[in-house]
Amino acid sequence: MDKINTKRFINVRKDLNLSQIKLCKGICTQGTLSKLEHYGKAPSIQMLLRLCKHLGLTLDEIF
Repeated sequence: MDKINTKRFINVRKDLNLSQIKLCKGICTQGTLSKLEHYGKAPSIQMLLRLCKHLGLTLDEIF
């Protein structure tokens, strides 16, 4: 899998005033989300899809 455009991901999260804790609730741990945002790798496509859905993003928009 290609690397995620973390700048776009983070900017959208911040524009929506979502903390990491609020975004990842029920999806993953805050630590997992932090690793995603810092290193650009998601542990699963299912998790990434759920996070993107909360942000109103598609996978195409962050790759």
